[in-house]
Amino acid sequence: MILPLVIASMAVLLTLAYASLLDVRDRSVPVHVWYPLYIVGSIAVIWYLVEIPSGWGTVAGYAALVITLVYGIELDAKDGKVPAHVPVLAIGATALQALAWGFLWSSLGIAAIAGFVVLVGALWEGFELTKKASLNEEGLSPFARLFIVWHLPLVVALQALGWAALLLAGKGGLGDLLLLLVALYAGFFLVFAVMNLFGFADAIALICIALFVPRFPFEPLFGYPPLDFLPFSALTNAVILNLVTPVGIFIWNAVKGNRAPFPYTFFGFPVKGDTIEHTYGFVMEEFSEKEGTLGRRWIPVHSALSQMVTAKRVYTKDLKRYPEKYKRELALYRKAGTVWISYGVPFILPILAGFATALLGGDILFTVMGALAGR
Repeated sequence: MILPLVIASMAVLLTLAYASLLDVRDRSVPVHVWYPLYIVGSIAVIWYLVEIPSGWGTVAGYAALVITLVYGIELDAKDGKVPAHVPVLAIGATALQALAWGFLWSSLGIAAIAGFVVLVGALWEGFELTKKASLNEEGLSPFARLFIVWHLPLVVALQALGWAALLLAGKGGLGDLLLLLVALYAGFFLVFAVMNLFGFADAIALICIALFVPRFPFEPLFGYPPLDFLPFSALTNAVILNLVTPVGIFIWNAVKGNRAPFPYTFFGFPVKGDTIEHTYGFVMEEFSEKEGTLGRRWIPVHSALSQMVTAKRVYTKDLKRYPEKYKRELALYRKAGTVWISYGVPFILPILAGFATALLGGDILFTVMGALAGR
């Protein structure tokens, strides 16, 4: 049993449970909900790295990665507005990463210089952005807007490159391997969040699992999977458990007699147009009106994905928040009588279930494959 990671696991479970409750109830998880986890989890993992034992370069590198990701979370959470303490975090991350590379004395010179340049650039753009109302403000150059959105995934990628170079040089240990996996995993979901493919709270949840519980703290009921990296097992478990939802929706629609083309009956259901803003989900139909005649069509799956990436997909929560902005759409929905929406169950719930089942039982996919193979 790894005591520091047991403590971190309990902190992650409690935080995910509370965040899930807020996301279901309010469809929003304030960033301050995660602050206690940042503190407890960071202390626990540093405690674990010292016990392995790891060098101070590894510990400094971990602290830099945490600060980099917290900086990203803060930046995004403020809807394009940079709070005053965020630039301080950027400076801290730069200093700690430089300290880490200085301790490690490996072939990381190019990555170190690039990471420093990117973080300093992010700091400068951060100060510039404080003068703007949002990322959409006129006067903000396309390059600056692109840089502000993408510099954090780039920094994490450079940190991963640094640990990869260290390990390839034969100078890294277990702690450095874990940090490489954490950087790759967290960076992947940071990119998903930037591209609007993932809910903000969902991305934070997955990143926090990787940052604070990178290994199984004790042997799960069905044994360790081949890769002792708990975040990956938590994710696969979440995906598998989430597959139950579309089946349940299909059965519900069949019982209720709700008819729609395939595959819409697996992902959505009709709601009353008069109260659509009080039901959570994404609108699956497009409406138009010509000469008093209402037209409606299903939004193709590929178009729905494209709209999600560009943040143009109509979310019922926004109908409630910004009724004036969606005045025309609301009028059409009321005239239509019923509107099909996709289910709005926050993915943070399957993430919570996936983490809990991975922690206690192990990797569902590996366990099932092992059973089928007769092991």
